[in-house]
Amino acid sequence: MATFLPLSLRDYGLSAESGFLPSEPPVGRLADPYFEKWEELATDVPSRVKDMALFREQIEGMCVLDSSRIGAGDECSLRRAYVVLSVLGHAYVWGGGDEGVRDVLPKSIAVPWCAVSDRLGVPPVVTHASMDLWNWALIDADGPMDIENLKCHTHFTGSRSEEWFHLIPTVIEHAGAPLIHQTLDLAHTLNKAPETPTPTPPPPSPTATHHLPPSPALTDELLQYLGCLASTLRSVTSLIGRMYEGCCRFEFYFKQRPFLAGFGSSEALPDGLVYEGVSNEARTYKGASAGQSSLIQMLDVMLGVNHDDPFLSEMRDYMPARHARFLEDLQPVGEAMRALIRASEPPAPLLPSPSPSPCPSPSPSPLVDAFNECIDLLAAFRSAHMGLVYTYIIQLKRHHAAPPTPTAAPTTTTSTPNTEEATPEWVVQGGHQERSESLTDVGTGGTDLLPFLKQCKQETVEARMEGADGPPLLTAEDRSTSKGSGMTLLIVEEQDDELDRGDGDGEGEDTPTCGGSG
Repeated sequence: MATFLPLSLRDYGLSAESGFLPSEPPVGRLADPYFEKWEELATDVPSRVKDMALFREQIEGMCVLDSSRIGAGDECSLRRAYVVLSVLGHAYVWGGGDEGVRDVLPKSIAVPWCAVSDRLGVPPVVTHASMDLWNWALIDADGPMDIENLKCHTHFTGSRSEEWFHLIPTVIEHAGAPLIHQTLDLAHTLNKAPETPTPTPPPPSPTATHHLPPSPALTDELLQYLGCLASTLRSVTSLIGRMYEGCCRFEFYFKQRPFLAGFGSSEALPDGLVYEGVSNEARTYKGASAGQSSLIQMLDVMLGVNHDDPFLSEMRDYMPARHARFLEDLQPVGEAMRALIRASEPPAPLLPSPSPSPCPSPSPSPLVDAFNECIDLLAAFRSAHMGLVYTYIIQLKRHHAAPPTPTAAPTTTTSTPNTEEATPEWVVQGGHQERSESLTDVGTGGTDLLPFLKQCKQETVEARMEGADGPPLLTAEDRSTSKGSGMTLLIVEEQDDELDRGDGDGEGEDTPTCGGSG
């Protein structure tokens, strides 16, 4: 009998109510006064980086605090320490502007950051976990888990635009909680169902082994699960489209994005970062990336979307260790589910029909139709993500026109972004344009941005199962007009045309950390 997902949700670091987010809101401050200096510096990073020489002097003169004072069972405080040290570390390295980038991190940050990271099973670099999973709070403790009712504990720039950028992935992860609960239920059902195929190693090809078709009861449960998966995909696609409402693309590209870069993946810091007091050798890490979202990788695992580029596999090293273990243990669950769906297909006739008029092909299985709908929805999500990347990174890399009103405050865009906006004067006068351009050759995660995302989308479409008649259930036109899509198809079509022409402007960029895949 098969044994899927042998650990509990708790052992995987998951919650039925909040998914990959902590079951309780993250703490906003370390309670032990011993760590007050960390909190004091982290609370006011946006102001402190304006006087970078003084900020760096304060970091360099700070004592090395003993992170072992945080108890082994106090994971909430460990996560908070990781957030604080991540922000301080990246502010020290990247916040210099005219003071330049630093390639040695003082031991006052390096030693405890590496120690805390080791205990949490994450690398000492800004990650999706530090900025999106463990850095949020409810404004109204009794209110809903909506972006309007959320704030970030710690910032680089202090703007609501920065908060919005990180809180969109937060609510996306929360939207995946029902699917995680259903996935555990499905695994338990498959453990007991006699028709469940034996997990790993998988057969050489989908047709190499014939499995028993699922019983009516199991078919109903599989349909229910695929319905939940489709609902989750609609929700996260709607949420990713809300990025335009509250995140100013100029603020993101020129002010915020440089802080999210990794160490060793850009011309500004080509050899990596030396963690003083830990090692004399420079370490290289990729920066924060949407590929570090365990929820999006979970969708790929269940739907059997395989990626040739090793980037997404590498991103599992940047996830909390228990979340990465969950994805590993989930692999055979997805294989078994897909084998059962294939087995539900009516068999094709072995010989041609002797009748002069051909018989109609058997109707595709409802399970195959439901599965392919999920594939189409995941492809639509990836189209929406490409639209964000095109608007927030690629266009701004190309266009740097000066505006007529230098004193105007940065404004947020609407759900239909104005792609003809001029570069605000504060970008040019404040040196942000040059600072951002120095980091554009290789982005925060080191991927060739649009080519990589387009490849991910194509690999998603290729995961559709044969047997369903006609085109994809969700066409491009449907996606562009469906409720909650949050973007126009024009942006995606434009970027696809550019890629087909061999446009290289997307090379060396990385995705925002919002819940995308690359």
